[in-house]
Amino acid sequence: MTNHDLVGAVHACDRLCLLNRTVVASGAPAELAGPEPWMTAFGVSAGSPLLTAISQVAQGRTADSSAGGERS
Repeated sequence: MTNHDLVGAVHACDRLCLLNRTVVASGAPAELAGPEPWMTAFGVSAGSPLLTAISQVAQGRTADSSAGGERS
């Protein structure tokens, strides 16, 4: 699936592949929660609201999975 809703993809997908003419990074959302792969793939700055949102969603997924919760 191709998706330009990056925060939605972090929430809904079990694995992500970040592309910028080539594969920049791939893995589970928790593995891509840090800013580096997103900065490389999309050229966003370290203080980007996008990075804040992605980190929050990825951390929420990690908390849900460690508590045995399911995604909605």
